[in-house]
Amino acid sequence: MKVKLTAVIITLVLLLSSCAVDPSAKDAHLFATRHYVSTEVTYSEPTAQFAFKLNMESTETELAKYYFEPTVGNKERKACIKATEKVLATQEPISPLPEIYIFSRDRYDYKLVRDHKLYSSLREWKSVEYTTDVLLALYGEAAHYGTVFGYAEYLSGSCEGRFTLPSVDDVMDLSYLCFDEAFVSPADVAVAKEIACDFVNTGISQQGEAAFRQLLTSPTQATAALCAYYSEKGLSYTPSAVQYGYGGRSYDYTVHTEYATFYIANDWADMCAELNPLITDGFLHADYPSTKAFFETNLEQMKQYQDLFNTTARGIKINERRVRRTSGVSRLGK
Repeated sequence: MKVKLTAVIITLVLLLSSCAVDPSAKDAHLFATRHYVSTEVTYSEPTAQFAFKLNMESTETELAKYYFEPTVGNKERKACIKATEKVLATQEPISPLPEIYIFSRDRYDYKLVRDHKLYSSLREWKSVEYTTDVLLALYGEAAHYGTVFGYAEYLSGSCEGRFTLPSVDDVMDLSYLCFDEAFVSPADVAVAKEIACDFVNTGISQQGEAAFRQLLTSPTQATAALCAYYSEKGLSYTPSAVQYGYGGRSYDYTVHTEYATFYIANDWADMCAELNPLITDGFLHADYPSTKAFFETNLEQMKQYQDLFNTTARGIKINERRVRRTSGVSRLGK
């Protein structure tokens, strides 16, 4: 009897142990031992103000390519890959595969999305902010930030937004700077997040998730849909066509327009600021309404220039003339 009872206990222990360590087939590839290849990576920012070469350890899945600084531990790598794959598995594959570059905070404690590549330091992988960055790497850095952020909230299951008027109408653009407390008040950042969630919930409920995802690929369609959303709320407001994004180490942020990409250096300052009472302290580094007005004026001037000469400038880098210390840089064309 004791022999039979012992056999039953051993059998139960083995069954419970196998259940505990056997991952679901869906996530099995995430638990497999990964093979990493040493790869030399060159990181550089426009005008080469900041650049370095580093041997990183790379691996690849069906959904993305990953590059880790060698000092990043295996636990962090697994958490990063698992969180990234969870997001990308909900989306239709897009070519090229997004690339994720993860550095220690000592080497690179910034963020940049460029050419479907996300450069980041170690962070909270399950956060809405990281999900947003993965989606930006997938759909492109010029995507409409508020739409992407709201959709990231939706994927996290915490998207319960409501529409509330901000203290400044321009916050309804839901551009990246509208989520930055250096440019709008903390209260308006919270309002921007609420509006983004409500906009995404409304869009998905009306047209379905697959159709709504088309807005992630086109900032023009996203701003048009946002304009229609405001119209349904009884508001006549047209969101700005200018998009903003991360600047990495050298730049406060980047500006994406139909005709040019601007790079605003961290220490950019107008040389004539002291002589011009219309230029406020921290011009282009604070106060979203004045920053928006500046770039919308530039957008209109470039449109007039290209219409006048019936041409499109591409691949040209120019320095802003009225600058002190480091220049603001723009790259014309797409």
